[in-house]
Amino acid sequence: MTWRQDAGVSGKNILTLGIYHEALMRWLTERPNSFETFGNTYVPLRRHWEKDKSVRVDLPDQIQVVGSFDSEIAFDYKFSGVEPGTGQNFFEFVGSKGTLLLDLNEQKLSKTDLNGSEVVVEIADKAKRDWAVEAEFIDSIRKQTPVKRTSFERGVEYMAFSEAIYNQWKKRN
Repeated sequence: MTWRQDAGVSGKNILTLGIYHEALMRWLTERPNSFETFGNTYVPLRRHWEKDKSVRVDLPDQIQVVGSFDSEIAFDYKFSGVEPGTGQNFFEFVGSKGTLLLDLNEQKLSKTDLNGSEVVVEIADKAKRDWAVEAEFIDSIRKQTPVKRTSFERGVEYMAFSEAIYNQWKKRN
């Protein structure tokens, strides 16, 4: 059991869903208005990363969240920590003009139009950034530097979404 599977340490973040949803919120102008959560903990007891004894896992090994936005764009998020190989970890958005699929394992964004024609969306090098959310947060406290990517309010939004996913999953299981 890693620290990510210990809700006492990682909170109610399931796998890396919350982390990536937080990043996606920088580009999305609206928030999900409804969703359904499906998931399971396939290995309910694991050796704890610090305690060196078997403990019950508080978070699912696999999660899928299907829902929509006010604009009627549908979404499908899937994350797995139990599939053989790399498994599936993706965000998919389906709208009236086509589909966007962000495959996190392949680090690829693809766009499919209504005719079924799929193209890979190339991200310009100048638009690519290294992961720095935690470093920015720590610097904002220690050095009083402004946060560039995720405001406190946005952080609260993504945590509320993560908690709602967890609560719905917990209620079903």
